[in-house]
Amino acid sequence: MTVILSRKGIDSSSGGMYSPLNGKTGEYVFIPKPESKNQISRNYKGIDYNRLKINFMNFDNIFEILETRKRIPKYGAHLDPDLIQIFPTENWRPIFGQKGSAQGYLRNCGVGQNSIGAIFLFFSRFSPWEKYDNILTEGYYIYGWIHVGEIIKPTTKNKEYSYHPHLKDSYLKDKNNILYIASKNIIDTNLPGAGMFKKLTKDLRLSNYELRNLLTFKLPLCSYNGFTRFKNYQKLRKGFCLADWPQSFGQEAVCSAEMNPARRVSNTKKWAINLISKNIEFGGLKHDSL
Repeated sequence: MTVILSRKGIDSSSGGMYSPLNGKTGEYVFIPKPESKNQISRNYKGIDYNRLKINFMNFDNIFEILETRKRIPKYGAHLDPDLIQIFPTENWRPIFGQKGSAQGYLRNCGVGQNSIGAIFLFFSRFSPWEKYDNILTEGYYIYGWIHVGEIIKPTTKNKEYSYHPHLKDSYLKDKNNILYIASKNIIDTNLPGAGMFKKLTKDLRLSNYELRNLLTFKLPLCSYNGFTRFKNYQKLRKGFCLADWPQSFGQEAVCSAEMNPARRVSNTKKWAINLISKNIEFGGLKHDSL
């Protein structure tokens, strides 16, 4: 019984920009970060950004977005988490891969090969594409999720998932390499086990609107002092609390039964599921494009 907030996507240090948002409609593009140099091999250079389809403004693919901002990276995209079937890939399933020190941190928080049923909530920083009166402003938003249904430590024998970057040679060398594979549905619900919201909303915004510091997040009160890495928890009225996300400290924050009373984690998981359900009902899900 675990909820993990996981920061993913292009940013100022990895790609030189943030994913774009239509501040009036909530439509957005999730841009995966560029593949890192030390993971590149002769047979793998990431996925070409011009192959990643989008349905945003007048753009057809992510390369056009990067070209407009003059932010074309040297290597292709690290498409992970892989939440939408972009290509006609046989045996495709929604997967999130983690490795190295990041997976080591998750393991130390109780997240690893025995974490079936855990929910990853993926968030990233989004910035309005055009500078007009926006309902949604720049900040960190939750854009997708995976409810873990299967966990494997990948080897060359897992050929059915060979499309995923964590099955490439450079990733397979890492002893901490793990694949979290989505379940068909979130347990005890009809909600899909993974996906990306079609639109961002104020409910999905983690950055607190009332503060200029985008790294002060508004979280459900049930998670007060519950997520690792967050600092300076403050209780608010109406069922919320504030906490500071120390961006330089890593990728994930974990609310797990190993580190919290069971009731806190259970209520945090209910909040996550309700958030997913509400935003699917409001705006639907992305299909075939980022």
